[in-house]
Amino acid sequence: MTVVRVLLSLLFLYLALAWQSSLSGQGTLLGHRPALPLMFVTLVGLRVGPRFGALYGFLAGFFEGAAAGANLSAHVLSRTLIGFTCGFVHGSDLQLRPAVVAMVATLATVLAQVSLLFMAPPPDIQSFIGATLGTAIFNGVGAGLLDILVRRTLDPKVD
Repeated sequence: MTVVRVLLSLLFLYLALAWQSSLSGQGTLLGHRPALPLMFVTLVGLRVGPRFGALYGFLAGFFEGAAAGANLSAHVLSRTLIGFTCGFVHGSDLQLRPAVVAMVATLATVLAQVSLLFMAPPPDIQSFIGATLGTAIFNGVGAGLLDILVRRTLDPKVD
């Protein structure tokens, strides 16, 4: 991965964290908040590989947990595992079309939130599970659409 691609992916993470902290944290879309850093961890992991995907997930989890004032270790571990796992999908023969990316992002969001559920259980589990499903659907649709935009930026196979 070239230096330009690394810097662009870090810029994507910065913008996602800024958006998450400011605009989307204040409101909801159809009653659910998007998990933009997790969406970008999935997108970057799918396009680069396990090593950088895990590092990207670590950074996203660290900064997202620090900004939220949440359990930092749970955020870091869940996002790192998602970045690493999505990196393995990158190495497979799977053709990453937007619909496939949307399904992987939906599943990745569910897995990340379920791991948070076990590492840092919330007081109201039922509402957490409902919010997780809504966020997963939102992230899946968003990742499918964003993949069209960032595919050429992150994937050296597309050049």
